[in-house]
Order: sequence, then C-alpha cells, then structure tokens
Amino acid sequence: RNSAAGAINVTSNNPNHDGFEGQVQARAGNYGAYDIGGVVSGPISDGVAYRVSGKFSTFDGFGRNELTGEDFGFRDNTVLRGKLSIEPSDKWSILLSADYAEIESGGPSVEFLSGSENPVFLGTLAALFGPDTTRLVTDDPTDHSVYQLTEGIHNNEQFGFAADISYDLDSGHTIRSISSYREFESYEFQNVLELPVSIFPRDYDLQNESIQQEIQIISPEDDKFQY
Repeated sequence: RNSAAGAINVTSNNPNHDGFEGQVQARAGNYGAYDIGGVVSGPISDGVAYRVSGKFSTFDGFGRNELTGEDFGFRDNTVLRGKLSIEPSDKWSILLSADYAEIESGGPSVEFLSGSENPVFLGTLAALFGPDTTRLVTDDPTDHSVYQLTEGIHNNEQFGFAADISYDLDSGHTIRSISSYREFESYEFQNVLELPVSIFPRDYDLQNESIQQEIQIISPEDDKFQY
C-alpha cells in the first residue's frame, strides 16, 4: 500500500497487560565489539500497560591505517523504543509509541591492488605529495591494511512517534485512526579519491520530516464482504 515496489512491514511487540516481563542480553567479540540490550513490559494499572526496549552496540573496526597508525571502520548504534497501551473500555483501544535511533560509523576505504596501478598516476602523486604516497598500492587485498586518509564519517539519526486509536461500533465495525510523525537526519563526509592526501573532500547533509494521518473503517470479521 502506497508503495511502488513492495514494502517490508516490521511489527514490534506491544505492551503486556497480563503481567511483568523483562529480558537482558549482552554479547562481546574481538575488535572491540560488544552490545547490550534489554526490554521490560507490564501493567501500570487496569487497562494501562507499558513496554520499553533499547540496545547499544559498538565496534572498533578491523581495518588498520598505516598512514595514521589508527584502526578504521568503527560503528556505534543506539536504538530506543517505548510503547503505552491504554484500554479504557472494551470498545476503545489506544496505543502510543515513540522510537529513537542513531548510527555513527566511519567512512569507506579502497584498497589499490598491485598490478592495477598506473605508473603515470603514481609518479604524479609522488611528485606532488612525496614518495610515501605511492604506498597506497598493496600486494595483499585481504590484509585489511591501507595507506590513505580514512577520516570519512557517516551519521544517521531519526526519531518518531505515533498514535493508533481504535473504536468498536455496536454494528461490529471498527473506526481506526493512525497518526505519526518522523524526523530523519543524515550526514556524511568522505575523501572522494581515498588517497593519502585530502583531495576533493565531499560532505552530504540530508534532513527530512514527515507527517501522516490515516483513517480506516474496518468491517466486522464475520461479514461475507470484508474491507
């Protein structure tokens, strides 16, 4: 619906009105990788329940920059989500939700393979920026080691909230209102040529806001004609 080439529908769990539940998980690995996350849910009072979840993960990267002596390829992720379910009567159902996500990662790198270089190109680099610049050519494309500027960065931040309100009519029909707001921001910086010197740096900034309102009239489940 409202999609030219299909869509992926991801439905998160709703609050638990029947009792308290919770979960915590953590993992760790090499290259400074670890993540921790958890979720709690349960009733607040009759007809009111909540659910809060979050996760943080980090990774130092497995690449080594021989030019700067630092690792590259890091990635940090933070995700938070909260829901509040209100059922004041058998006819009313109100679900309020909010979420936040932030992704920060290093920019890409390119390994120049031995045999693919152009002598004129390498000679020009050496003449302009010094002989060490020719070290960007590597004999092993799988050693995760480069000799170039890897100062690129990619930041992605978004948040949103939604209200899903339903009312059941005596006829068996349901009136449903779905309101949502989302804000998205992305920033990227990269040295386009991926050389040991900064040539043609590029940055990119994208901001987007969206507001959606949907009204549905849903037929009874036992109707021969359903809509």
